[in-house]
Formats: sequence, structure tokens, C-alpha cells
Amino acid sequence: MNGHRPRFHARPGEIAWTALMALLVSGLLAGSVAAVSRVGTLQFGPRIGDMLVFQPGSSAGTDRSIEVARAGGGADCVLTPKVMGQQGGSLVAEERLPASWTYRVHWAGGVTSAGAKDCGGPANLVVPVEDLRFLAYAAGGTGVEPRLFLFGS
Repeated sequence: MNGHRPRFHARPGEIAWTALMALLVSGLLAGSVAAVSRVGTLQFGPRIGDMLVFQPGSSAGTDRSIEVARAGGGADCVLTPKVMGQQGGSLVAEERLPASWTYRVHWAGGVTSAGAKDCGGPANLVVPVEDLRFLAYAAGGTGVEPRLFLFGS
């Protein structure tokens, strides 16, 4: 060592390649940050105010029944989509309960099941999101003109 520091001699093509790679990496990093921040704002499940409409006289297509709790206590009751569709009615998501995938919904309509565990109408109920998805499928979707919940939108 003669006291000289080695010098880096880059050719013009290498500088352009390095700049392009730096730009690509920074773009990927910015896109990743945007995607991660978007995931935090996604809502999986129904939105407050989403409505399931059981048209009077419709056959909601299934005999499967769901046992649900009444909001504010009381005996559990049963929702049977096929029965709910006979007289018609609607379920409205009114509140997502804290720290859970359970919703407080309001039923306005006729009978909800043929048995003694009919919820009656109107009724405030507590329904897990999985059961709301099933009910949305059985009713043909959400809203007056049926459509499916937009999960993750």
C-alpha cells in the first residue's frame, strides 16, 4: 500500500442498472406498505345496516335451522330460512359486538321456525357471522335486490 485508495470506476450502463434496481426495490417496498395498511381497514362480514330480505312466499331453499341467542337475554330461539321465507321479513345488522365475529341483528317479519322456539317478530338477536353468511346465501343475498355480502371490500 502506497497510500492510494482504489477507485470505483463504473461504466454508464452499470449506473443505469443500479438506479433501475433501486427504483424497483423502492416501488416494491411502497406497494408492500400500502397493502399491509389496506389489510387493517378491510371489514370481513356484513356492514352495519346490511339487510337480508326474505321475500314473502319464497322458499329460501333449505330446512337447516340455526339456534341463536336473544339480545339482552332470554331463551334461545331458532331461525329456519325456509319458514322465514313463507311470510317474509328481514334481518338488519345493527351492531358488531366488540372483540368477536358476532352481530346483533333485528328481525322484522313473520315466524322464524315452525317449532316452539320461534323467535317471533320483531326480535333482537345475536348471530355469529358464519350463520349470517348462511342466512345471506339462503335468502339469495343482501338487500331488497339480493346480492352477496362483499367480504373483504
